[in-house]
Amino acid sequence: MADYGSDDSNEAAVSDGSGSEADLGTDKPMEKTKYLGPEWTGQKAQHADWQWEVDPYMEDAGFKAVMSEKGRKLMESEDATVRAAYRVKNQKYFKHQLRLISNKTTGGKTLRAMIKDDFNYDRDGYALRLYLQAYANDQTNAEIKALKKDIENITFSTAESPEAWAWKMQVLL
Repeated sequence: MADYGSDDSNEAAVSDGSGSEADLGTDKPMEKTKYLGPEWTGQKAQHADWQWEVDPYMEDAGFKAVMSEKGRKLMESEDATVRAAYRVKNQKYFKHQLRLISNKTTGGKTLRAMIKDDFNYDRDGYALRLYLQAYANDQTNAEIKALKKDIENITFSTAESPEAWAWKMQVLL
């Protein structure tokens, strides 16, 4: 696994114009590593686990400032340098998120086509993060019926181990 250790010579703290320092972090070249983070197949049910796994990689790669609403305020900074640095970092975040969506599975291909259609040339990484969350949380009536059926089929037996019960509880979540 690649080391994303801090290189202080590349750290850039930029003023957001409010008198505080806003750290946009370093650009740590994820594309030069063998492992870029977990790939998502595009299946809605896997999104929460994928997001939980991918966030540390994105933070280590220097995208923490563009992953949250708090960092989004840098986009409206009075300082043009801060705005420009945020825009570049945000576009790279878009690219890295997109890269982690499978282009081999039907779900991943479909999601990539939806992103291309909905975003066109807008490469807003934070907006893509919200888009992926909304996509994963949107469920059709058929999907809801299937989930209800899966829940109804889960049974608990007194003959089962506590570990089996714990796993079934996690599946229910």
